[in-house]
Amino acid sequence: MTKGNAWMNVSWSGDAQWAIDEASEVGVELAYLVPEEGSNVWFDGWCIPKYAKNTKAASYFINYMCMPENAIYNMEEIGYVSVIASPEILEWADDEENISETADLTYFFGEGAEAVHANQVFYPDRKVIDHCALMHDCGAETEAMLSMWNRVKGDNLSGGIVIFIVVVLVLIVGAALLSVFNRRKQRALQRKHRKNR
Repeated sequence: MTKGNAWMNVSWSGDAQWAIDEASEVGVELAYLVPEEGSNVWFDGWCIPKYAKNTKAASYFINYMCMPENAIYNMEEIGYVSVIASPEILEWADDEENISETADLTYFFGEGAEAVHANQVFYPDRKVIDHCALMHDCGAETEAMLSMWNRVKGDNLSGGIVIFIVVVLVLIVGAALLSVFNRRKQRALQRKHRKNR
């Protein structure tokens, strides 16, 4: 995007913030927007698979990562928001020096977070979140959604188009092979003609 090859991209907020930071280093300004119609809500969480061999160590790791100071270090390193909504995280998120706009983050932090100077890539305002929803398994509708997405991406080739492309490729390959065969045949005739002289 910094080279102008794309003007828009669907991205998770952490990846978007990384791109925004990288672009600013080369003098390009990028923005992260959620459509007015809404989007999906996502979150990263730590979990232990039921087949894990060392659940005690996994629990220690999760507890360690959920300590506010470690959650902050992790957020700073990977660029994704923690699932922790502690006062320390709220204090870290409130950046009045660098951010002039405020956001209502009561949906995440509860009372006292009505006007936080937060990076809205990480913590969108309640008005944005109210237009969003969690993704879920669409069951029988999944195929229709995938078909719609393929049309949006432009890779919705119909069966007739695929057959046409295959036939054209076969004709091209056939013509190339016929040309090679005719050249070899012509050379063989020329050699035979030279021998007979």
